[in-house]
Amino acid sequence: MKAKKEELNKLISVSQNEIDTIEESIKKIIQIPNLSKAILTKYSEIQKISEKLESENKAYLTSISLKTSRDDTKARRDQMRKDQLYLLQIEINTKMQEINDYIYSEQKKPPVITFDKNQYKFETIDDTGTGTSYKNMVVYDLSVLELTVLPILIHDSVVLKQIADVAVEKILKKYLQSEKQIFISFDKKKAYTVESQKILLDTKVLELSPNGNELFGKSWNDK
Repeated sequence: MKAKKEELNKLISVSQNEIDTIEESIKKIIQIPNLSKAILTKYSEIQKISEKLESENKAYLTSISLKTSRDDTKARRDQMRKDQLYLLQIEINTKMQEINDYIYSEQKKPPVITFDKNQYKFETIDDTGTGTSYKNMVVYDLSVLELTVLPILIHDSVVLKQIADVAVEKILKKYLQSEKQIFISFDKKKAYTVESQKILLDTKVLELSPNGNELFGKSWNDK
């Protein structure tokens, strides 16, 4: 763009020289007595060409100025977005490390989120296990719950059943510490620690089971 600008500036300079030459010729012609109609017509044509060249030059310079301003604005916008994403990344990662350390007593690596211009990366370094993936989601959700005005959090049983029993107990305790409302569904509570079972029993709102204790009093898929 810089090279193109220099090239066009040279063309503008040449055009301006031509304009100056034409205007000088016009001045000399005007000074000649008894001008013919043909000369006056020629003068009018040359004047129109001169005005057209000046208008085109002005339009070009205005276009270059607007494009430069637009590019500068876009660059500032992109930098501001990058800075904001970086600050958001630090805040979320700090909170996730805090929650992960609580769940695993500072023995396990926390999940890390990295924002790029148009994408993100979410992982635990050196650990791609299924249980870790679900645990990461819970840790992230709890972090967002604490950092934002989000009023509620919902975790289905399919999420929690993939996580180790000891970690589930600490997650349940973390749920209890929240001042916001958290809904979870849980399968086979007796498969977990005694402390986990106590938390579930103390906080349950609805418990379903076969043989008449279904949500609507019976199983709809029975023959």
